[in-house]
Amino acid sequence: MEERLRRGSSIWMPAAAGAELLHRGKTVWQEIRNSGYLAFWTFFAGGIAGYCLETIWCWFAFGGFSSRTSNLFFPFSIVWAVGAVLIYIFTKEKQDMPVWKLFIRGCVFCGLFEACCGYLGEFILGVTFWDYSALPLHIGRYVDVLICLVWGGLCVVWVRWVAPRFGRLVRYVRSRKIGRAVTCFLLCFMIGSNLISGLALLRMESRDSGAAAETRMEEWLDEIFPDSTLQEYFPKMKAA
Repeated sequence: MEERLRRGSSIWMPAAAGAELLHRGKTVWQEIRNSGYLAFWTFFAGGIAGYCLETIWCWFAFGGFSSRTSNLFFPFSIVWAVGAVLIYIFTKEKQDMPVWKLFIRGCVFCGLFEACCGYLGEFILGVTFWDYSALPLHIGRYVDVLICLVWGGLCVVWVRWVAPRFGRLVRYVRSRKIGRAVTCFLLCFMIGSNLISGLALLRMESRDSGAAAETRMEEWLDEIFPDSTLQEYFPKMKAA
């Protein structure tokens, strides 16, 4: 009898451990899916909000409309989108952090991020999409103290007021079948449109270097997105 009990226990314990491991795996996967949904919608909403804010700012600063999109198919700012996701990642566990700490972190982190994006565009494409050199408190081309203060304020607003409500909205979207379908469609659209936009800019840099089109894709990009078209979409773009 004791021998049977020992055998049963030896069989039951690995099975229980396996069930517990499976349960933990499902829980982790569920958390990853929830975070992925929230990260994507943060990316999407941040890109649109950034486009709108920059367009309004240019209207008041320069007295007219100036396209601030970085996507050839949709009014969207990739810098703001990625910045919004990074803020979400680095602050999702810090909702209770004092406002002044959030503000300082937002100023420093977003200023560094903006500088990295500016120099990356200059290094890869040989162009600049913004230049703060004419502003009184600029630090190089791509950083300005006043802009950093704006970033810090937006970080506080996002963490303290927007993120909790936005999270509830995203959870509601995810709970609906139509919401999941729209999310999948927008994900595919954003991947495709941003990929083509990036390829068009890379092809522009190659044309400026004198490289002829060697593939059907390059010929198509030359035909659909010549330099004149890209300049209309990115009016602030200038050679570095």
